[in-house]
Amino acid sequence: PAYGNNPYTVQNGECGDPGDFTHITPWFVNNHEGEAMDVFGRTEKILVHEWAKLRWGVFEEYGYPGDAKFPMFYYKSTWGPNGQTDVLKPNFCTSLEVSGSSMDISTGGDSCTNDQATGLPNENCYFIPNPDNQVETSYMALPFLDSVTDFCDDSSEDRIHHAEIPTKQNLYCDGRSSWAVISENEDFADGANEEAEIPDTTPEFIIVKPQNAKYVLVMDVSSSMMIPPHQDRASNLQDAAKRWLKYEVTDGTEVAMVVFSDVVPTADPVIYHMNTVTDETREEMMTAVDDMKFLGQTCIGCGLNWALNYNG
Repeated sequence: PAYGNNPYTVQNGECGDPGDFTHITPWFVNNHEGEAMDVFGRTEKILVHEWAKLRWGVFEEYGYPGDAKFPMFYYKSTWGPNGQTDVLKPNFCTSLEVSGSSMDISTGGDSCTNDQATGLPNENCYFIPNPDNQVETSYMALPFLDSVTDFCDDSSEDRIHHAEIPTKQNLYCDGRSSWAVISENEDFADGANEEAEIPDTTPEFIIVKPQNAKYVLVMDVSSSMMIPPHQDRASNLQDAAKRWLKYEVTDGTEVAMVVFSDVVPTADPVIYHMNTVTDETREEMMTAVDDMKFLGQTCIGCGLNWALNYNG
């Protein structure tokens, strides 16, 4: 739910390591030539962007609004007759300077407010590239633009890589370009997969729909969760459970919730019986989490046993 229909790839490895998985919704696939293209731009290029992360282990070459490590904007320093000049630039690795405009999404205006701590535009300031930009690179920066056809590399002036800008690719890959990393992958190393003319590049999708997953969420509601100086354990548990229910569990998933404390429970340990997640049941589940009482001893094995043998 947090990402909506925006494709994304989870990466927990090092530079050049394959990603864990790419998430693409059925809506994105079914509407790739229509509404999805209106929302996200060239959908086939969005898939190239995500595939590069999943298969070849490269990272984004753009910044994020308000991000301290990978900001949407940065100051580029130049030196001339009058000394150093710092010019505010949008944080994209592109072959040419990107044309576009800044927008404050909180007001809808083109005047952004700077963050006093960093001197950069704050988290409400986005840079909107013009659709008629003529940049050729990079797929890892602006894949939705019609003009983008390549990755940045370290040896070509036409596809020049900017190793000095604050992007994930530069940090995690030590300033190396996306193509330098990709070319070392087994798909391309030692002359594999040389350029070829392919008359039809229309992809074929095979959609496999798994059965809906079932989860039993087990939570400790013993008095140990409230003992000073760790009395915030209880609220942290509730916050984590509600965050999982609200943002991570997809509609259609089946969820039950079990709590444990004493060996012999004084109340039904199943605080929410197995049900399909919808907008309505999601709220019911979070209410059940809010209503938990923290009392009694700690019998972890009891909670696991109830969950493993749950038949409701």
